[in-house]
Amino acid sequence: RLPKAEDVYADVGRGALRGNEVVQAVFPELKRSGKAAKKAGAGEVKPISIRGLTQGISYTLGQCCHPLPGDRIVGIRTPGEGLTIHTIDCAELDKAQNMDDWLDVGWGTGASDMGLSVARIQVRVKNAPGSLATVLTAIAANGGNIFNMKVTARNPLFFEFTMDIEVRDVAHLQNILGALRVSDTVESVDRVREAESVQ
Repeated sequence: RLPKAEDVYADVGRGALRGNEVVQAVFPELKRSGKAAKKAGAGEVKPISIRGLTQGISYTLGQCCHPLPGDRIVGIRTPGEGLTIHTIDCAELDKAQNMDDWLDVGWGTGASDMGLSVARIQVRVKNAPGSLATVLTAIAANGGNIFNMKVTARNPLFFEFTMDIEVRDVAHLQNILGALRVSDTVESVDRVREAESVQ
């Protein structure tokens, strides 16, 4: 019923049109054969489960606060872009002045089983041989995967770096932070909630 493909993309992005409706319109035989209802197989990416969303509404996880399953979260509507999920203490929420744009959401059952999420941490370690290796070993030993890393400060006594780590949920991140805090080479480690890019 829409004249241009761009109109279809816009409606899908706004949540006015569901992806499966587009597939069924283009391939009507899938609806009849039931192939469209296939379950996600191994290796397929599953969407993270979030309660409080209307089916078909598109959403993204805020890159400012990196929400993880287990965090208290809220959704902010952005006209033409769908919904952005933020942690309840994210600084970006101060910019959303219209309370009508806020949506009460929460993590769905099994959200931490849907795949890995990225958490950002700031680590300060003693400037000594083997310090970085100790940090990397502690993260790996606790099931974390380093996604990205950037040195942010260095002097003769210590150096600091920001790391993006793939974790299952908040509890998984807390285990990693706890393992780092007990290390003699680590002076401090905290979760970061800012939009600074790690390159």
